[in-house]
Amino acid sequence: FNVTNAYEAIRKNAFVEGDGLYGRVGLKEYIDKGYVPESEFHDSGLLQASAHTTTVAFANVLTGGFSESVTRSQNYYIADAAIARAAKMLGKHNDFDVLMARSQRYGVLFNNDTLYFQPRDTAGKFCGPFEPLAWRKGFTESSAWH
Repeated sequence: FNVTNAYEAIRKNAFVEGDGLYGRVGLKEYIDKGYVPESEFHDSGLLQASAHTTTVAFANVLTGGFSESVTRSQNYYIADAAIARAAKMLGKHNDFDVLMARSQRYGVLFNNDTLYFQPRDTAGKFCGPFEPLAWRKGFTESSAWH
């Protein structure tokens, strides 16, 4: 097992934009903004909130962004924390500092008004309308309630 090659592979995942099916989608935005911006609220239509609420009409125009942004961002926070630990053990102090700081930015997706993690658009605004039981809309195979 080559530790140097293994570390370079996980480091590349944290610092080099993904290509096709490999790497992190939205890495540049994640690094710049602290989160992956959402794309799923860009179309006009109806969002079936849940069986217990009414159907909500929405038309939130976004430019850019990526699907499943909250889940992606949270995965990146966790991965950055893990890679930071490896960096620390290998004496890569600059990588440790950068990655540990990035891993702790999860609060930017927490909305203190709703008390849920929510997707943000490219401008930094929370996407809406927000229904914590709505499937996907920022999440992978789940909702904000999960």
